[in-house]
Amino acid sequence: MKKLFAFIYIALFFAHYTFAQEYFNVSLYQVNVRINKDASLDIDETIDINFSQERHGIFRRIPIRYTFPEVSSDVDQMQWQMKSEGDMKITVVNIEVKKWEFTARTEGDFKVIKIGSINKFVNGNQQYKIHYRILNAVLFFETHSELCLNIIGDGWPTTIDKVNYRVELPDSIPTLPDYFVSTGIAGSTANHTSGIWENNRFLYGTTTQKLSAKEGVTIGIKFPKDYLTK
Repeated sequence: MKKLFAFIYIALFFAHYTFAQEYFNVSLYQVNVRINKDASLDIDETIDINFSQERHGIFRRIPIRYTFPEVSSDVDQMQWQMKSEGDMKITVVNIEVKKWEFTARTEGDFKVIKIGSINKFVNGNQQYKIHYRILNAVLFFETHSELCLNIIGDGWPTTIDKVNYRVELPDSIPTLPDYFVSTGIAGSTANHTSGIWENNRFLYGTTTQKLSAKEGVTIGIKFPKDYLTK
């Protein structure tokens, strides 16, 4: 499946977090991705964390710019790189965090969400629910469009016990779309997940083994021409 995608492992949403590994672990990470007809993505994350020491909260860092230093031999990718002058830029909007103080700002090539209060410590089991919308993440070519998305980025410095994900398309596709799921470090082709499509519209999945530090979950989906609009 992976050869069908021009931009495998671009890591559109490489999830950066600032933690010390010994201070916490992630017991459950749930991600819901709704792909809208206009190619925007509405993303909801529920992250269950266990802190072993007191901390103020977490930082969620989402990349908003990528540079491709080498021109690919792939025709689709080469044409896109020439058109975009080698850069890919996305926009993160409509950020919400339920039941926690938070601020959001742009720092260089990242949108940084700071969750928590300088006047309050947290410890033990905590849950963080984050919502945001992504614009300009789907790549459009002459014959199709495609999305390569890190459901879980490989920037976590600790283990993640379990991941559940759900991807919702705008409407059913006549035939099952070309897609892939991979787990592990950047560039891994392994797939330690169990997933199922429902009505050629909903993709449900869960990891079948714990993710180690710096391991993530990536999905890629290829859409028919004109299924999504710019």
